[in-house]
Amino acid sequence: MGGVGKTRAAVEYAWKHSSDYKALLFLTADSPTTLNASLAALCGPSILNLPEQDKSEVPLQVAAALRWLKTNPGWFLIIDNADTPEAQRAVSALLPALHDGHVVITSRLADWPAGITPLELDVLDEASSVAFLLERTDDRRIRRDGDRATAAQIARLLDHLALALEQCAAYIRHRRCSFADYVADWESKRGTVLAWHDAGKSQYPRSLAVTYDTSVAQLSGDAHMLFLMLAWFAPEPFPIPALETIPGLVEPRLLLGELADLHLARLAPDGNFCTVHRLLQEIGRQHQPERQPAVLITALRWMDMQYAGNMFDARRWPELLPLTPHSILVAMTALDYGITVPTTWLLTQISIILETQALYHPAEILIRLALEIEEKANGPEHPNVAVGLNNLAQLLKKTNRLAEAEPLMQRALAINEKHDGPEHPEVAIRLSNLALLFQETNRLPEAQSLLVRALKIDAKNHVPDHPVVGTHINNLALLLFETNRYAEAEPLFRRALAIAEKHFGAEDPVIATSLNNLARLLKATNRLTEAESLYRRALAIVEKTYGPEHPDVALHLNNFAQLLGASDQLQEAESLFRRALAIAEKNFGADHPIVAACLNNLAELLRKTNRLAEAEPMMQRVLAVCEKSFGLQHPRVANGLNNLGSLLQAMDRLVEAEPMMRRAVVVLSQCTAAAHREHPNLQTECGNYHRLLVQSGQTDEQATAAVLSALREGGTNPKG
Repeated sequence: MGGVGKTRAAVEYAWKHSSDYKALLFLTADSPTTLNASLAALCGPSILNLPEQDKSEVPLQVAAALRWLKTNPGWFLIIDNADTPEAQRAVSALLPALHDGHVVITSRLADWPAGITPLELDVLDEASSVAFLLERTDDRRIRRDGDRATAAQIARLLDHLALALEQCAAYIRHRRCSFADYVADWESKRGTVLAWHDAGKSQYPRSLAVTYDTSVAQLSGDAHMLFLMLAWFAPEPFPIPALETIPGLVEPRLLLGELADLHLARLAPDGNFCTVHRLLQEIGRQHQPERQPAVLITALRWMDMQYAGNMFDARRWPELLPLTPHSILVAMTALDYGITVPTTWLLTQISIILETQALYHPAEILIRLALEIEEKANGPEHPNVAVGLNNLAQLLKKTNRLAEAEPLMQRALAINEKHDGPEHPEVAIRLSNLALLFQETNRLPEAQSLLVRALKIDAKNHVPDHPVVGTHINNLALLLFETNRYAEAEPLFRRALAIAEKHFGAEDPVIATSLNNLARLLKATNRLTEAESLYRRALAIVEKTYGPEHPDVALHLNNFAQLLGASDQLQEAESLFRRALAIAEKNFGADHPIVAACLNNLAELLRKTNRLAEAEPMMQRVLAVCEKSFGLQHPRVANGLNNLGSLLQAMDRLVEAEPMMRRAVVVLSQCTAAAHREHPNLQTECGNYHRLLVQSGQTDEQATAAVLSALREGGTNPKG
């Protein structure tokens, strides 16, 4: 590749090994004419000092130089910059006469005749790049704290390219500025920095941009077009099969071969990916119009076509994931040029892909950006804004920011109801999503009301086995399951599974979700063998789809491990619990409800295997996470209190256990009063508290009175 330091490496080798050779010689070969002139110049007084130096005929001088090389073996010869096909042919024709010494050819061309051994030269490593910048600018730069770190930043910006590093050092020395000043200039006026060159201050004879002009000028029209398009993508590997779908681009693999021959692109050994150096891309962009570059618009529209359709379809991920860094850069660059259509839609599609891969932070950035642009362009009540609000709310819910998610969902629902009418399919989707959030925040009657309304809308707009209907049926079944209405929930779970299998096939993650939900119900109704089969199938699907470290895998591992624990397969259950916990902590951090669920289940298994001291800190942590996530009056908090109290009871720490058990009853009593329906776990918690009090020495009457007191404190007035 141009600028990587081929000539400098050859020269440094020559000086280092000068004692091994009779002469160190250098020819320039950027054209056949220059090559002949350089050979003739070897006769000169400061080089070989041959009698033919006074001749005027170049062929006579060339012949004299070649005779000297033949009769004085043991020399070292650099043939530099043989970068064009014409120069390559001239050098290849010369080589048979150069067999009495060592020859190194520097070239950007990759394909040479047999007998010439290619030595690929790559960019510098980071340590060498930083050391060069520090040493080369040592006596002329303005020093700042953290210079080494800033030098490393510059080295990465320049991608460790030798010529770029030298040009950077010369720029800093000439302007007597700091490394930080260079970074600021790079960001604000990058083209000026790249094109700047002063031959008297740089060890290289041409600027970086000019270095590549000779290579780019040799490209055919289609290859040049491909090079300009690749300039707008990211410097990460680009999937070559995708290029074959670009309209008007004929035989892109042949065109890539043309780029690779000139070292303007590098092909991966497997032939499936290509890369273009980030500085080559920068120069390619500088050569395009400043306003609305046509090639950028072509790249944007093509990328938009790639992301059409359903981003949740796992079958498309192998094709789309390698494009993700490139699609992000194209979209963000388009925004820099003021191109918003179809940019915001593309940002939304990319964010969905990122979210499915648990890349929540970058997904959120793109969602918020797309939403901001839509609101400015179309006003705050446009349907596109509702889509953005819904997408952001779903991500906030997934990352446990429920209080932030709810007003966004309410606003999206209001926009769709106003714009589309109260019985539009989009309204049903908004209702179902809001219902799930209500369920998470223990507003179960409101959640059920919204789900029933969503299904009524579905019945007017969809056939009974439409996949959207299946999703909403599944959501209602989940609510019924969570409130212990198993007989009502089971036929809905089975219907949702049948719809999903019909529309998505047997290996889609939607199927895994349906299998998991049905398996939970089967476990709760003590059909463990049937449940185990479904859990294993669901886990296999998500591991195959997402890979072994995805948070959805943690959820399935956790649920399956619970079943194994209930079936006394404790060793396998513990292994799965620990794996689920590690995945959840890696993806969500320490304070997420999913982490709490994994911790709680592992702690219960430790308790079951009499490792109480190991279980206690886990249960303490579960309670803290639930209180932080859901507030002090949520059923999950009550569950955490009960589990910790029961553990303390088993450790004979009854005085510490009592306030935990009492508070669990109070919290569930509060939930009962708020919902106007007794919580399914309330009687169990009351029984646990009563038994603890009796074990502590109270009479049955005293224990009963204490339980009733706790119920009244929570707002429930027990009868009888």
